[in-house]
Amino acid sequence: MGDSDRGDALAASASVGELVARRLSSADRWNLALVQRAEVWDELRMRHLLDSLLADYPIGAILLSSVREPTRELVVQADGSRAETDANAGSWQILDGQQRINAVFSIFTRHGHYGHFLLDMLMERPAPAPAQGRSAKERALPHIRHLRDTNEDLESRGRFVDLSGWADWVESFDDLRNWQIDERAIGELLHELDPKFVHDVPPEARRIAVKNLDRLIRAWTKRSIPVLRAEMDTPLDVLEVFSRINLGGVDVAGADVYFAGVKTFWRDAEARVDQVLDDAPMLRNRLGALRFLSRLASRALGHGDVLPLTVDRLAGKKGELLRAALAEITEPGSDVRVRLAAFASWYTSESSLGYVLHQVTAELWDEVLSWAVSSPRSDVDWYRASVEALDTYLLGATLFRYRGVMGDTFRRIALQESLEAGSNALSFPLDEIVSVVRAKTRLRGPRGRAVGGVESEGDLEALASRNGWILTALAQRIPYRSQPEDDFDWDHIFPQAQAHRMWSPGLGARRRHHPDRHLINSAGNFWALNSSANRSLQDISGRRKFDLLLAWLRDGEAWRVWEADRWSISPEEIEKFVLVDEKLNGDPASIDEAMVIFKTTVTARSRRLLDEAVSRFPNLRTMADNPIAPMHDPAPKARDYRDALGLSVGDLTLSTLDYAEARAQLRERARRLGALIETRLSEQDLRKDSWRWEPSGVGAAEMAFAAFELTGGNCVELMVKWDATSGARFEFKAYPHRRRPNDPHLYVGFASIELQVPWSADDPEVVEGFLRLVGEVQARYPR
Repeated sequence: MGDSDRGDALAASASVGELVARRLSSADRWNLALVQRAEVWDELRMRHLLDSLLADYPIGAILLSSVREPTRELVVQADGSRAETDANAGSWQILDGQQRINAVFSIFTRHGHYGHFLLDMLMERPAPAPAQGRSAKERALPHIRHLRDTNEDLESRGRFVDLSGWADWVESFDDLRNWQIDERAIGELLHELDPKFVHDVPPEARRIAVKNLDRLIRAWTKRSIPVLRAEMDTPLDVLEVFSRINLGGVDVAGADVYFAGVKTFWRDAEARVDQVLDDAPMLRNRLGALRFLSRLASRALGHGDVLPLTVDRLAGKKGELLRAALAEITEPGSDVRVRLAAFASWYTSESSLGYVLHQVTAELWDEVLSWAVSSPRSDVDWYRASVEALDTYLLGATLFRYRGVMGDTFRRIALQESLEAGSNALSFPLDEIVSVVRAKTRLRGPRGRAVGGVESEGDLEALASRNGWILTALAQRIPYRSQPEDDFDWDHIFPQAQAHRMWSPGLGARRRHHPDRHLINSAGNFWALNSSANRSLQDISGRRKFDLLLAWLRDGEAWRVWEADRWSISPEEIEKFVLVDEKLNGDPASIDEAMVIFKTTVTARSRRLLDEAVSRFPNLRTMADNPIAPMHDPAPKARDYRDALGLSVGDLTLSTLDYAEARAQLRERARRLGALIETRLSEQDLRKDSWRWEPSGVGAAEMAFAAFELTGGNCVELMVKWDATSGARFEFKAYPHRRRPNDPHLYVGFASIELQVPWSADDPEVVEGFLRLVGEVQARYPR
């Protein structure tokens, strides 16, 4: 280790300028530990790093390692390639932080290989806007641009400075840390840094430019980046540390970051979510409860589904509305909370699934609970009318793996159908969900996955073997809530500890596992056994195991054993398990015979349990893959469910939506209103013809039209319009001939006038407002 390295070992932190100087140095630089991967950051991550530096955010520590014996290291060449070379014993190498050092080197020097990074010096740094998706991250950095080469066009280029000349430019200044920038000279200074920067900075923008230059100087000079050092014995120690750093942690999922964002913006989030979990424990955990609430709130507002949960959904106007809706629906005493608690208590007590409610796919509760909380009814008779459909949905979608196969596409459709049915006081829409999902996906997902069928023996065998615990819990009628006598363990009917007896001869005198030994863990060899009985039996097998269970059953109080009709095993199957135990006697021929019996018994038992489940819930078959089953496109749905959920907060003009969402809602409502108006005009013998159109392309506004020719020849139009400034509104126009719908041929007084009905009005109110104007047209311009 050289003298400079020894002195450097005392430094506990470094500045960006020092990191760049190290990288530029040929004699006093940190090379890469051999375990380092290639440079993987893209320009977007580099832009975010630059923004963090400007905001004075921590960017993590640099970890250096040294090895006491000679080793190898990677040296980054001038062209960006890497060469492996010998390293001196004790020299410092970068073990963690390569990507960050490479990023600042690429941003602030002319020697990087990732293009040019430009900063808008006349723009205030935007307020923090947490973002997770790539497009959202791009939108969060309007002040930092990236160009692959200097010939690329950039609007308002004179506002920006290219930071690739920064390292050279600051060399002409002695002490940046104490530099007092003259506001009047800011234009000339920045022009020296980048000749394309505008000379003449307007007086009102100079303060911002000075502030941004101060940010850059602070980032360059402030020793804010921790530098940690670790001395190790061998290169294997370096590899071990590198592995633990990169593989030893827990990945942070998008939903976890979303929850962190929710708690940042909503102070009572965690307490409210816990209260909802108390109301509906089937949601299982905080993330499950937050997922359900977020999807419900977003749909209630008329927005799209929030799957997948990402933190950028909480930003901006739309995120503000979502957070307000979350707070409102989780208030104690809210309609949602009251209905949720009532339904959860009733259903978990009355469902025929019992303990299986703990085993169904957790995400399926979103649809069931959304239906319950959006319904105006919460009486027992209403719940009871849907209990079979609810049971079938939860069981069938779990058995056939709807969530795993079709993913978020299925979940979005199912939630929408559930909310629509609930808000219209209809029973749970099992058939509608299945038929619409089938129409949209053919019950297929990505990478060739498909929902299983029930037509072939192979399909049924796979379905039974995959769901042994669920089928057993159904057959044994295990209740949802455990009483002391219902505490149970999952038990191998033929004990797993006895599996060593299932062998076949190998080479020489060696024994090997019998080819069918794996069936010890098959669905047909599982059952649920009262905990006290199971722990007393331990590894007892065969005749003695069943005799003890029967004796304890007769004893009644000494051992709590379920009645024999709840064992999910027939007398014939018991005798076969006894015979298997007897024939596993050490003789290879007898063992082979035992394994044939064992295989047929466990396979037949798992299939029997499946047949019993289908018999109890016959509609399960409608959820299986079937090419001739009915398919239906979704019916028109309400634009929001605020009224159904008792929600006051809302986007009354759709002003928070983006173009695509606004266009979809406008077109849907224009179709719906057009159909209602058409019916009313026909009832009054006023309708001669009708037509609709939806302009293509994205402009300053989105529009959809429903037009009608009246029996006398007059034409009238409902225009549904939206723009990002004022949101959605209705307009009306009338004209004498279908062939001339625009000025100057519009009727005076009816040239695109505003319909005096707000977007938030319900459909019948909009139709009445439209028909009132139709009456005025007919009265003023009779034909």
